[in-house]
Amino acid sequence: MLLWRERKKLAIISGLCAAALPVLAYYAFLVEPFWLETTYRRIVDAKIERPFRIAVLADLQTDNFGDYERGVLRRLMQEKPDLILLGGDYIQAPDERYTAISLELNAFMREIRFGAPYGVFAVQGNVDPAGWPDIFADLGVTCVEVRKSFDLGPLRLTCLGLSDSFNTSLQVGNPDPNKYHLVLGHAPDFALGRTEADLLVAGHTHGGQVRFPLLGPVITNSRVPRPWAAGLTVLPGSGKLLVSRGIGMERYYAPRLRFLCRPELMIIDLLPQKR
Repeated sequence: MLLWRERKKLAIISGLCAAALPVLAYYAFLVEPFWLETTYRRIVDAKIERPFRIAVLADLQTDNFGDYERGVLRRLMQEKPDLILLGGDYIQAPDERYTAISLELNAFMREIRFGAPYGVFAVQGNVDPAGWPDIFADLGVTCVEVRKSFDLGPLRLTCLGLSDSFNTSLQVGNPDPNKYHLVLGHAPDFALGRTEADLLVAGHTHGGQVRFPLLGPVITNSRVPRPWAAGLTVLPGSGKLLVSRGIGMERYYAPRLRFLCRPELMIIDLLPQKR
């Protein structure tokens, strides 16, 4: 108003910016955090003999298990994956609420028969306390707390412990180079080490949770380069890194918002290379 008489253009721009702020706040706090995006990644490789679908769910990180979280799990099951990978950070709630939410999550998974033909594998996230596997009690979920590999037939799966996923000097071998090797860790930092794998899968970063055009993610809480914090990266040398933007948000004292970084359910289709 003070600028109106002398600098009308600047006054108009200032007024429009002021009017836009509530709209942006409404979108960032109340719309985008619950606007789930299902992304599909097609990876063609000569080591794959038949189409194989993998669902990746990372960073559910809920403190109130409600309709949004139920919708995410239902959506995952609708994709009919051959394999389900859970990337850690399942519940982030005070101790007095943690057990109740854990029981709700477990009961709902039981209700929708949460599972896949080649199994469900879960790793620990940095907000998951000791005893986190109890979330998946009697659900047939393989919970991995220290590095372990599994021969699933069409591929070899290695699940990392929490500290391994943050280890930038980690070395992971592949005793059978002719078999497709997938490595799952909570954080993507292990991609900076030497991992003999065709595909590395991680979460933790939330894609930055807040992203700006040209700048990208503001904060990633990871030591990987910022462009690696979400989506597909072809790594130097060989292999690919896929980082999920995750399902939930940071809780406690962090602002509960997402901006230009929608929550993501990731579907990976491994396809045989045509001869």
